[in-house]
Amino acid sequence: MSTRHIYLYGPPGSGKSRIGFQLAEQLSRPFVDIDLEIEKHIDTSISDFFRQKGETAFRNIELELLGRISSNPKGQVIALGGGALLGQENQKIVLQTGEVVCLMADFETLLKHIESESEKRPLLQGNLPERLNELLKERASHYQQFPTLYVDGLSEDQIVNNIQIHLGQFFISGMGSGYPVNVQKGLINQAGDYFQQMGLKGPVAIVTDQNVGRYYLNSTKESLNRAGYQVTEVIVPAGEQHKTIHTVMQLWDNFLEAGLERGSTVLALGGGVLTDMAGFAASTFLRGVAWVACPTSLLGMVDASLGGKTGVDLAQGKNLVGSFYPPKMVLTDPGCLASLPIVELRNGMAEVLKHGIISSPEIVKSCLSKNWKEDLVNLIPFAMSSKIQVLRQDPYEKGRRAVLNLGHTIGHAIELVSDFKMRHGEAIGLGMLLEARISYETGLCDSSLPETIKHALLNIHLPFVLPETLAIDAILAVMQRDKKRADGKVKFALPHQIGEVSFGNEVSLELVREILESS
Repeated sequence: MSTRHIYLYGPPGSGKSRIGFQLAEQLSRPFVDIDLEIEKHIDTSISDFFRQKGETAFRNIELELLGRISSNPKGQVIALGGGALLGQENQKIVLQTGEVVCLMADFETLLKHIESESEKRPLLQGNLPERLNELLKERASHYQQFPTLYVDGLSEDQIVNNIQIHLGQFFISGMGSGYPVNVQKGLINQAGDYFQQMGLKGPVAIVTDQNVGRYYLNSTKESLNRAGYQVTEVIVPAGEQHKTIHTVMQLWDNFLEAGLERGSTVLALGGGVLTDMAGFAASTFLRGVAWVACPTSLLGMVDASLGGKTGVDLAQGKNLVGSFYPPKMVLTDPGCLASLPIVELRNGMAEVLKHGIISSPEIVKSCLSKNWKEDLVNLIPFAMSSKIQVLRQDPYEKGRRAVLNLGHTIGHAIELVSDFKMRHGEAIGLGMLLEARISYETGLCDSSLPETIKHALLNIHLPFVLPETLAIDAILAVMQRDKKRADGKVKFALPHQIGEVSFGNEVSLELVREILESS
């Protein structure tokens, strides 16, 4: 958990207190409303204090309390008064101790919110519309100094979500005590600081593969060493074909040799295969040691590192052995994308597209854009947020989380039958298209949805035709061993439209065969 505070700022009526309280709940942080703290301190209302003592006396108390509250070592969400940062000393405090987000709205929205309040604001006495208009003009350039989010026409949930996307800070609750997810360039070089903030203990085993290790192992290890951690490097072979119980057995041996204890920590540094496997090894070693996910691939960032699913493959299917075992935190460094070849960026975009189909027309629009590669850094927290919202509702896949299996029932089978010659994203993208065609044939969607998915796959340069070399009987056989089977039947997540996917759909194997044969 970051020790830096989140300061919500903006004009009167922008909803800083309401939004701040909800944001703090979602991020599992303490919430502080500066104005309420001031009223406790002065033992009267702010309006009465203004009348009796004046604005200068109020600002002095505001500065004193801001200094005191900001010194708390635990990162808080702090709602500031509408003029709290007019003074340079106040600005210095908040910029040194946290991040500022300025909530803005148009005049009509602010006026409506203020008129609904029971307590009249001291600087808006008299003709409210005139005073508010004057105040906004006086402070327009002041508010523009800070990162701004507009709240007009948005629900509180949407505003809170947008703040988390903007900051690259999330918290996934519902599985154990929950865990923070941080998205920021350069996090690889700050791993030691984050380990200390979370109270994680050593020795630390960094698990990575040969490909990722040559780029990021040294910097990650140096960061942990600077923070005082004893670190052991554990290098495994790269590739899905090595995501096996045999590799996990080697990891257990490596952990023993490294002197890991029940209080120690495993850091999984790599893509989705690596985080799945290292997380599973951590979940079973000494009946479970702490682990941290540090995804370095696009697929790992937007999907595999989120949700606490860990596991390995068997010859009969993907992820047939595994556990729900959440990491203590996720450190996502978008700067790692610079080392990825274009095929791996496309591989990850399939999961980005999936998140868009489940909940976000804006993400799908980005996948259809010719400039999707240029927008990736901004797209990552957006796509992560889509999955995180589902995880919060159903962490253990008892219901809605199953929508995240969109494309995976067929896609996993394609991937396995291809002997992993098709990358995960390539297989899942094709699986989504085929499952959308199933959805059309069963009357759940119209013909435009499979076409939209096909155009997105074309734009990203992902496959949209089933390779002739893959035996359909083999694909169907693997599907019938899929871990998503229930009551002896394979269940599908099927799209109805962009932003709506249902789960638990039974589909006859005859129809699946027909769709595969016509693809």
